[in-house]
Amino acid sequence: MSDSTETPYVVSVKKAAGFSQYSHARLQVSVGGANHEGAKLAAMVAWMAARFEHVTICVNDTLQRHNLCFEKGLPDAMATSLTHGHGDQWIARHKAILDTLPHYRISRWEEWRSSADYAPLHRDICALYDTQPDMHTAINACVADFWERRCKRLGFTEDFKLPNFQRHSRAYLLEEMAVFTLMFRAGVAADVYPGSITLPFAIMEKHLPAAGPAGFGDKVFTHLSLVHKAGTKAAS
Repeated sequence: MSDSTETPYVVSVKKAAGFSQYSHARLQVSVGGANHEGAKLAAMVAWMAARFEHVTICVNDTLQRHNLCFEKGLPDAMATSLTHGHGDQWIARHKAILDTLPHYRISRWEEWRSSADYAPLHRDICALYDTQPDMHTAINACVADFWERRCKRLGFTEDFKLPNFQRHSRAYLLEEMAVFTLMFRAGVAADVYPGSITLPFAIMEKHLPAAGPAGFGDKVFTHLSLVHKAGTKAAS
């Protein structure tokens, strides 16, 4: 199942379960990710425009502040401001592409974090991490995998940074789980992402099904793959 667009990329559905039954989709955007820029974004938007009546563009910008806090040693408030600015720039840069959708709205990460339901839900999820062995193990395994991939990418290790990395990575994942739970509770939709299923989904489904929203198992996670028409697959 694939579509060509006017961009150099073909969009294929790598993994999904019945996304075609939904009229609403959420495009999960990792601001700063190469698959969410330019021609790659245009290909995904064209694919969605042909299939969904309404699309929510989830600009998950300030979640990335945890990475800035670790990499640059910035205080949380400064990192939040910078990453929110990155989200502003992403929206402005891609407005013409987004406007090709028949109906869409943009949601920002801070909208979810500032909702009345966020703080108590986040506290509950953090408490589950502290008290449930399965949850604790799953999160720590994800963080260890992140660290291993980082070391491989850099070509060397910085063990003295590991405790700080673990702290920020755990905070990233726990926050991501809380916000995605709020998204799911807000309405059923096909959640679209140009990559494999995001970690919070997998962790909640496997280790904490009772912590997810009602009908969590019915959510549709649509993994798109971007392939250059010349035959080169985009990173996912």
